[in-house]
Amino acid sequence: MEGGAPLRYNYSDICRVQPTLCN
Repeated sequence: MEGGAPLRYNYSDICRVQPTLCN
């Protein structure tokens, strides 16, 4: 969670941008 607030983006979308958060 270095992006700041990953909650702002959907997990499905965040997984594409930053798969590290998805894992």
